[in-house]
Amino acid sequence: MVRGWLTVLFLLLASAGAAVRYDMSKAELLQELGKPVSVLRRGDREILIYPNNVRIEIEQGKVVVVKGLDLAAQETAPTPAAAPTEEVAPTEAEPAEPKLSPEEQKAQAEAEAKLEKALAESDTKARAEMEKAITDLETLGESAEHRPEPSFNLTGFFTELFIKWALMLAALKLTCKYWGADVDWSGLMIAAAADTAVRAIVGVIGYVVLEMFTLLYADEALAAIVLVLVLRKVSTNQSLQQAVTITMTSKVFSIVVGSFLTVLILNALH
Repeated sequence: MVRGWLTVLFLLLASAGAAVRYDMSKAELLQELGKPVSVLRRGDREILIYPNNVRIEIEQGKVVVVKGLDLAAQETAPTPAAAPTEEVAPTEAEPAEPKLSPEEQKAQAEAEAKLEKALAESDTKARAEMEKAITDLETLGESAEHRPEPSFNLTGFFTELFIKWALMLAALKLTCKYWGADVDWSGLMIAAAADTAVRAIVGVIGYVVLEMFTLLYADEALAAIVLVLVLRKVSTNQSLQQAVTITMTSKVFSIVVGSFLTVLILNALH
């Protein structure tokens, strides 16, 4: 009875070994031998490791090297007749792989195990670095989302208004002196205050309502219109042409000098 079972087992193993042949596709190989213990890659060649030191190498989807397993005889198919104008070159049989000694097989198995371990460690390290980079990006995004919005600085706002008012007052005084206009200090202060107030109101509306950090000199244009009307009222001769001339000259002066002072302050802060 035992001898009968051993005979059946031997026939099954022989038929499994005989099913492997060169130029066999990977799908056919997996169907015959099942899933390998491990898979290694060396360039374009894929190495499948099976129990009992069975090693099969696949290149371009075909079996090219078989070690530790008997091969089946290649199935011969009838060669089609060659065309009259073409000659079929004879195919050279692939040289048989030299058999390795047990010591060489053991050394080769150890080298493959070390290579597989090194590849696994490298893959684990790369995966950990990628996960860390993704976590850092998520943390950076969350910190940017929860960043508190800058609060409105009332002291800085009024300080900026005072500087603008003083700069416009100086520009109006120099312009009136240059053009020979007769406007007293109280009238110049009122005109400078009106100009500063209009620019402040337009700036607040643009920042709060329109969420715009710059109005592209729209505030200066509206303030210039108001300044012309105020200068005409506070001047002695109440000339519209004189008010327009003083306004245009003062605006150019305040914009140029204001930009120059802004650059100086920023350079000093940095």
